[in-house]
Amino acid sequence: MKTTQKVRLKALFESRPGQWISLREIMDMRIGQYNSRLLDLRRSGMNITNKCKIIDGRQHSCYLYTPQEKQAEMFKP
Repeated sequence: MKTTQKVRLKALFESRPGQWISLREIMDMRIGQYNSRLLDLRRSGMNITNKCKIIDGRQHSCYLYTPQEKQAEMFKP
């Protein structure tokens, strides 16, 4: 059975919660239309944020997955 791009991307984020993952790494996995796959994961309940940095005049994107239990800890009184 062939693993879908969404499943492969989800596995990557779940294997590295709280760590920034570069767009280059995602592209190296041959994830086509990665923005659509990220939207699919977000709609399924995953909290994935992104940031962009300009390095030597070039834009570099990174993505961070924060599991729900970690989110709850961040907002405890």
